[in-house]
Amino acid sequence: MDPRLAERRKEVAETRVRTGIRRLLLIAALLGVVLAGLAVLRSPIFSLERIDVSGARQTDPVAMLASADIVVGTPLIELDLELAEETLLADPRIATVSLERRWPRGLRVTVSERFAVAWVDQGSGWRQVAIDGVVLGSGEPGATATRIRSVPGLEAAVEAALVFVDALPDAV
Repeated sequence: MDPRLAERRKEVAETRVRTGIRRLLLIAALLGVVLAGLAVLRSPIFSLERIDVSGARQTDPVAMLASADIVVGTPLIELDLELAEETLLADPRIATVSLERRWPRGLRVTVSERFAVAWVDQGSGWRQVAIDGVVLGSGEPGATATRIRSVPGLEAAVEAALVFVDALPDAV
């Protein structure tokens, strides 16, 4: 074989090896950067330090979030906001909820709550009911509580009565 041809083959082979090593090093460097980034995101630098709640007057969203494993010290990246939202919405007193990560160390929780409008008796006992018909509790109404008696088949009348009672001034 011609020595020039053999030399050229050797150069091509060496170039392939160098290119392969460069690619391997580049991939390793990128993988290292990604892993380092994940490690930083899971570090105490980006862990939950405070939970800011707005709109809650009769509920305690922070206590409810603890049951969804959202507590101070949890890395923000690991917060399961969908589970947290489901947990909060399981309470009938909470109508809507919004959760937002506040980088680097916070969580913003905005809730709108339902409030009892009247006590409704549907034949099976008294229920505390909100304007949208959601039952907030059961028991015996107090002496000054607004009461509505329901008749089977006239559910629309109960809805209208709830709207009417809700529209009354507090003094009434």
